[in-house]
Amino acid sequence: MSKQEFLDQLRRNISSMNDYVVVNDTMAYYEDYIESQIRMGKSEQEVMAMLGDPRLIAKSILATQDAKQNLKDSNIEEEEKAAREKVFTRKGKTYRIPYLLYQIIIALVICVVIFAAFSLLAWMAPVIVIAVLSYMTYKFIKSIFY
Repeated sequence: MSKQEFLDQLRRNISSMNDYVVVNDTMAYYEDYIESQIRMGKSEQEVMAMLGDPRLIAKSILATQDAKQNLKDSNIEEEEKAAREKVFTRKGKTYRIPYLLYQIIIALVICVVIFAAFSLLAWMAPVIVIAVLSYMTYKFIKSIFY
C-alpha cells in the first residue's frame, strides 16, 4: 500500500466524524509522521507496514472521539444539574435544594422582611409624627423667644 492509498483510506474511514478539525488534524498528523519516518531513512513500504491497517486506526480514532463526546455530554449534564440546584454544606453534611425552591424561599424571606419593616413603620409612624411635630414646635418657639 502506498502513502497516498493509506491516507485516502484513513480519510474515508474517519470522515464520518462531524468534527472536521479532528479529521484534518489527524490527517496532517499521519502525513507528517509518514514523511518524518521516510526522512529518517525508512522506506514507504516499511512505514506503511509499521502503521498497519488504516481501517483499524480509524476505528480507534472514532472510538476515542465517541468516548470524549460521552465524557463531554456527561460533564454538560452534571453542569446542568448543578445549575438546577443549590448546594449547602453544614457540619459536614451536604444539602441539595432545587434551585426553584431556593428562589421561592428567598422571595418569601424578602416578603417577610418587607412586611416586618412596614409593620414596624406603621406602629412607629404616630410616634415619629409626634416626635417630628414636637421638634418643629420646639424650634419655632425657640426662634420666637430667643
